[in-house]
Amino acid sequence: MRKIWLMLGAVLLGGAVVWGVSFKGASNGGPAEFRLAPITRGNLRALVSASGTLNPLNTVKVGSQV
Repeated sequence: MRKIWLMLGAVLLGGAVVWGVSFKGASNGGPAEFRLAPITRGNLRALVSASGTLNPLNTVKVGSQV
């Protein structure tokens, strides 16, 4: 009988966690909002500008053995 209560408690706790994450996880407290628009065809243009120096995050020494 004790196993049944433990399993029931685990199921209820899991359900509460799933409900809390899915419904209360949004930053504004409500469901996500979507905006629908018709599909249009056009040109894509990407422009990136930056100033400063480029530095690598990781460096690797590569060599050969003769």
